[in-house]
Amino acid sequence: MLRLFLFVFSCLVTQIICEDAYIQMSSVAIQIPTPVTGSLVTADTIDLIKNFEVSPARDAVICKVPGLYYVCSGIQPATLIRGISGYIDAWFVLNGEAISFSNSRQFIDENSRVTLMTNTILIQLEENDILATGFKASGPEIGLIFIQSPLRGEPSVTSFLFSAYKIR
Repeated sequence: MLRLFLFVFSCLVTQIICEDAYIQMSSVAIQIPTPVTGSLVTADTIDLIKNFEVSPARDAVICKVPGLYYVCSGIQPATLIRGISGYIDAWFVLNGEAISFSNSRQFIDENSRVTLMTNTILIQLEENDILATGFKASGPEIGLIFIQSPLRGEPSVTSFLFSAYKIR
């Protein structure tokens, strides 16, 4: 009987300590960042969610289970008109502050108007930490673009995809 009790107890403790948490959200909207300060990327679809909340503006996620997380953010930067060159930056934001060393920059020019940019990070999150993706462009003609696939059965290209998964 003691073995059964210890087994059940250890399973419950493991379940509490190792509670799953994940989120995946995406956007099919064209997004232009605010000049000078930049913006937070917004999502319009919540694909998967467990032990996270999404902010009312849909521009951040709120962690409900502390732990070590693998976080990935993918954006589809593009020039919105032909003949424009510039860059777009993207970074992670934790509790309103940019996370050091999480910034990436992608150059875009008239020969390569659309590209893909990903950021990844391992981060310790506490309960109620707020995590987001910030972005800024070198000019008002550069932003995140959604591409509707003309092919039947082929999914469209999202402008933004965000995933976070608790690994420990």
